[in-house]
Amino acid sequence: MPTTSMRVSLQKIGEPKPGKAIPAFPSGFHSAPQSLRAALHAMEPPLIGNWLLTNVSTFENLSWTEECQGLTSDGSHWYIVSSNEDARAIHKFALNFTHLGKAIFPEANHIGDPDYHEGKIYVPVEGISAVWVLDTNLNTVGVTPLGGTPGASPQGGSMPWCAINPWNDHLYSSVFDNVDCVYAYDVNDNFAYKGRLQLQGGIIHNVQGGCFSKNGHLYLTSDSTQDIRAYSAINGAFLGSCKVPYDKGGAAGEEMEGVAILHWNAPGGISTHVHVVILDNDITNSDDVFLKHFTVPAPDLL
Repeated sequence: MPTTSMRVSLQKIGEPKPGKAIPAFPSGFHSAPQSLRAALHAMEPPLIGNWLLTNVSTFENLSWTEECQGLTSDGSHWYIVSSNEDARAIHKFALNFTHLGKAIFPEANHIGDPDYHEGKIYVPVEGISAVWVLDTNLNTVGVTPLGGTPGASPQGGSMPWCAINPWNDHLYSSVFDNVDCVYAYDVNDNFAYKGRLQLQGGIIHNVQGGCFSKNGHLYLTSDSTQDIRAYSAINGAFLGSCKVPYDKGGAAGEEMEGVAILHWNAPGGISTHVHVVILDNDITNSDDVFLKHFTVPAPDLL
């Protein structure tokens, strides 16, 4: 690949830093795909400012909509997490949202925005900074503290979301507030702590959800800025944001939760790609969920 192509692509993620040489590929970066060609493609911005909200799925007063925290997909099903105090659970749905079953977490800890990776579902457990791992039939594989032992995680019990970077099989998460980095843990080494990815673009608050794309782009949802924010897994460069319309209101207002990527045809044949949970916090009855579906103009750049 010509040096000029590498240089031009690196400029799109702010590299090299002033006064620095071009980083070696791949050792000079936080993470990278196996080929230079894939890395150059991943440096293309995802055009997040042009994403369009094209469909909303509404669900009201169900057990799983109470304290719904996020979702993920294996391509054939949805897996949606509810931290309902009566049954903290992950629910399995067909792509048309037919309910197919659930698994209940046996402890009282808050559970958050999940992720799917290579046949397993990963659910973050707050308070103990652990990962609840299940297979796609919702059988529990295990519950493992980050770092392999209680207290070994630098997150201090805060773990609102988790997502796996497909380039290195590391599970990432963050604290909820004052977020300027995400932490990495090795899925294949008992979730041993492997370091952090510093995020550019400023500190963010109320981080509720996260997911990675196959291009190594990390997407985080912030209930503070009310947007989806994109970052490069190569060096943490901020790649832009997309506002998500919802009404925060007061104590019983709406709240943005988790995010997932799936090419899904919404009713009417609308092609959608990014999906965000908006929780409507009801006081007198069970919460409602507005699942907002975004259409992406260039899906190959996700």
